[in-house]
Amino acid sequence: MSRRYITTRLVMSMIIGAVVSAVISVASSSMPDFRSVERNFQRNGEDFVIVRDFLAAQHHTRIQVLRNDRRNVEMILGHSRMLGGESMAQIDDEVVLASLNTLHWHGYRWIYRLDCRIFFVRRDSFYAHSGIVYFMDGNAPPEDIRLTLYMTEVVPLHESGWYFYVVDIEWFFEESLHQ
Repeated sequence: MSRRYITTRLVMSMIIGAVVSAVISVASSSMPDFRSVERNFQRNGEDFVIVRDFLAAQHHTRIQVLRNDRRNVEMILGHSRMLGGESMAQIDDEVVLASLNTLHWHGYRWIYRLDCRIFFVRRDSFYAHSGIVYFMDGNAPPEDIRLTLYMTEVVPLHESGWYFYVVDIEWFFEESLHQ
């Protein structure tokens, strides 16, 4: 084979690799849509309920689940580490651990409780995140709560109290500049 042929094949392979990498990067960084989240909720509903019940039963109203590995899952109880005063607690319940692992495998990397809301974040960036939120009172969030949490979209799932949501802080700031 000629040197030119090998060089051309090498360059073409690099271009194809770059294009495939770009497509995968864009696909993985996009926000999940309502349909994909609802399908996931229908398949793994029991795991969501197990984790919801576990977090709802805790006496702290601010909890963040930290997943160090499959067997080592902890919670920050109270405010975040940056605010100080929090305590850590190990999650030892095997059923809850199995559900957390299943949800993590399905892309829910950040799970937390904030007052009467439990968030299962599937896509997360600095300015936006989306996933499933459970409202412990069963009702959709009032407009003032939606605005406080920068929720741009809240759509009920097929089960009462559960909602697909999108938080987009950038959108809120852009909208406030246009008003």
